[in-house]
Amino acid sequence: MGRGAIKRPAAAIAPKKRPAGVPRPFPVRRKGKDRMGQRQKTQQKKVEHARHCQKAEKSRKEREAWPRTYDSFHAKATDHMVDMLIEDGVALDWEGRTCPRCAVGTLGARVEDDTRGPHWRCNSGRLRGKTAHPCTAHHVFKSGGGCQSPSLSTKAKAPFCLALGLTTAQIHLLTKVNHKMIYVGKKEMDILFGDSGQRRWFDVEADEAVFRAQVSDDGLSKTWEQWAGVVERGRPGGLAPWKTQTDGAEANAPGPGAIKRSDWAPFLKGRLENRKVIPHSDGARSYKTRATGVVHDNAVHREKRKKIGGKRAWLKPIYSKVVTHKLSDGSTIKVKAEAKS
Repeated sequence: MGRGAIKRPAAAIAPKKRPAGVPRPFPVRRKGKDRMGQRQKTQQKKVEHARHCQKAEKSRKEREAWPRTYDSFHAKATDHMVDMLIEDGVALDWEGRTCPRCAVGTLGARVEDDTRGPHWRCNSGRLRGKTAHPCTAHHVFKSGGGCQSPSLSTKAKAPFCLALGLTTAQIHLLTKVNHKMIYVGKKEMDILFGDSGQRRWFDVEADEAVFRAQVSDDGLSKTWEQWAGVVERGRPGGLAPWKTQTDGAEANAPGPGAIKRSDWAPFLKGRLENRKVIPHSDGARSYKTRATGVVHDNAVHREKRKKIGGKRAWLKPIYSKVVTHKLSDGSTIKVKAEAKS
């Protein structure tokens, strides 16, 4: 008997009885599928096939198939382009909708002539004759006339090229469209003016510009397209433009007039208030709207008639002058009041 081992008597260990109806088990196999199933699965670390190179892409651009190609927009007639843009959901079918110009009448079926192209005509009483075009109230396409206005197919090529990932310079070389026409509104909303946390004040310039006018069908009124913009001095890339709401004027009117308070106040309250900025503008009354953290000055851009020594005299316009402002903390600051935007 081995050392340290104690052998018990055989009578002390009672054999286990197998229950009735249970078959006798076979001995456990030492190899085969049953034996492999009893082994514990070890967690092995996954070894990459290519560890030090770039993995292959599952989706490649040359294997994609888009429903539209560049040839789909080339040399297309305007009516065919309108059908295609409406089918893709890019343009709006105005038939049966409320007129966007008078907000009273209903637009009829689409018609086309050589002068105005495809359009929808309004049926509202005295305002009858108003029309809506495929580019009316569109967030990308702008309506226009003349030799400088591109065709609808050319307008559709620019956003298609942007979706492909081309740069503005490449789109200009491919379509002969000015790179300034390709504007992304998302980038414009990231522009910030001034800084509420710093002690210094920032100079910004505000002005408006008129580009073109559209005469009504009866020739009695004219609607102008006016844009306003604000840019920070020393940062020309931070221009924030927006389109103003202009009312119709007489056909012989020289322009839409100065910017309205309803167009300037939302931008002032939303983008400039509490930002420690000094807007420089012309003498329009709308720019004089007060806001916290904003100090305004202006320069006179037209001649003024004033009585000097009992005689009426014309004073020359003041395009630039030095102005001293008193800030909210009691300190003063000298700036040059001028608007060159």
